[in-house]
Amino acid sequence: MPLAQSWFDLYPTPLADDALLVALDAEMQAQTDALVDAARAKAYPKAVLDALRARGLAQVFTGSDATPVSSARLCALNAISARHSGGLAISLGIFSLALLPVYIAGDDAQKAEVFAAVREGEAAGLLLTELDAGSDLLSVQTRATLGLLVDGAFVPTEDEPTHLRVVGEKHLINGGQVAEVLVTLARSGDPVDPDSPFGSTPPFTLMVIRRSEGGVEPLPAWDTLPAPGSDISGVKLAGALVPRHRVLGKEGGGFALVQQVLTMSRGGVASLAAGAAQRAWDLTWAHANDRVLYGEPIVGLGPIADHVLRTEMYALLANALAAKTGAMMNALGQAAGWYTAAAKLACCQLAEQAVDEGRRVLGARALVHELPYAQLVRDVLLYGVFDGTSHVMQNHLAGMVVRMKRGKGPTVERLREVYATPPQDICTAASRRRSPLLLPLDAHVRELATLPGADLAPLVSLVDALLDAIDAARAGDVWQADHGVRARFATHLASVEALLAVAELADPDRRAALGISHGGSEPTAVAYTLAAYGSEVAAELARTCALAGLEPPAEPGFAAVLAAVRRDRLAAR
Repeated sequence: MPLAQSWFDLYPTPLADDALLVALDAEMQAQTDALVDAARAKAYPKAVLDALRARGLAQVFTGSDATPVSSARLCALNAISARHSGGLAISLGIFSLALLPVYIAGDDAQKAEVFAAVREGEAAGLLLTELDAGSDLLSVQTRATLGLLVDGAFVPTEDEPTHLRVVGEKHLINGGQVAEVLVTLARSGDPVDPDSPFGSTPPFTLMVIRRSEGGVEPLPAWDTLPAPGSDISGVKLAGALVPRHRVLGKEGGGFALVQQVLTMSRGGVASLAAGAAQRAWDLTWAHANDRVLYGEPIVGLGPIADHVLRTEMYALLANALAAKTGAMMNALGQAAGWYTAAAKLACCQLAEQAVDEGRRVLGARALVHELPYAQLVRDVLLYGVFDGTSHVMQNHLAGMVVRMKRGKGPTVERLREVYATPPQDICTAASRRRSPLLLPLDAHVRELATLPGADLAPLVSLVDALLDAIDAARAGDVWQADHGVRARFATHLASVEALLAVAELADPDRRAALGISHGGSEPTAVAYTLAAYGSEVAAELARTCALAGLEPPAEPGFAAVLAAVRRDRLAAR
């Protein structure tokens, strides 16, 4: 199997000839049977990870003299691994997630220690969640106490302390039993004034705990529906002692650091989802052409062809938005927060839709554990709840709408700069302070429409209708009164970002106009995707307006385009 060509062909700078990524992809392909066996046995794929380490896996996470760690490489690895196995993808994805705090806030000594451990074969884990707290990290009860070691015994004191003593339990942790480098969030004090809205948040600290130094006990693995072979378990911190030099960033600043981490990690999850969507397309296309009914491949049957077209459409959308977001992260670091949240929301939903369409093509063969599609049906469910649920992303995007400006450009030149940025050292890009980038949708789609490529007039109309509806909702009571309506609008915004990503990175003519000299997708696939998915988004927007009591939007004009394009696409199919 080649690299996840859709992701790599769409990413704006050439990565498909990266020798390390090619070698890792080849090793994953060679380990296909071992990955299937591990998933069936619900076993951690240690032998596969060891084989990948022998191929140089650690360099992706720690860099080398020639090639630094970059968002581009990390997202690429996610796309590759998720195309092979959800369990493997999660087992690898935790490395970059756990190391993000080190990339962002680690000093030179901390990076040297952690990177050396990873190069020596130690796994990394991020200890955030607790059973009673879930995604509410402000409710975390794991406690870190300052103190000194006196004759080997810990003595609590805030007078020139040298260590922190950590007590608590973390659950639903990826790598809870196998990770040696444990980046841990703990409560490190009490609220300054519990009765004050300004002092009611306790301080939290993020630190590196080494399992080998004691005070760390593994808890049993959870039996999860998706990725059953990954190590989703727990960790009991029974007085783990942490030297203060292993605190990442400022003591008490851990919660803010975690928010920075999640801003970046969401783009990585989008690439995981894109890899899963690509695998759905691979398996669906192969089955539709190989399965013969009444002497002809079933792809020739109208209903099957429709499912195949939609599988391809959702996979293209997911890959385009994930690739765009990876480029944004690479160039802008945390300033790409709008795009990482939109991609986390949209790509995970698109991957689920791609898998569902493919499941309808494979029929019963998608439900048999011994066949590969069943594993995909299970695994794809994980990405939508990994690093923040869809509801969290909807709320985040809705909160950012207040910063959305209309009718201001230029935008294309700014985008050219982002897409021309070669892979950057993530330690520099992620820690750099910049104002968040949020290209105004109406100005941006109009500038894109002036470039060569597929007709974007219907997309211009859709963007105008969406922004008009949001303005009307915000002007009335519905925006503040109905969280459900706000969530639906946030989903529409993320969907529009996916359409824009297809127009920018999949359309070969417009891609060239943006200064990208390689890659792209088939023009008929681009035209079909813009029209068909644009129609879906427009229909959902009409439902949202009806729920909100707003005027229905005008038909953006996708229907006429779709009627012609669909005939061409079916003929090509």
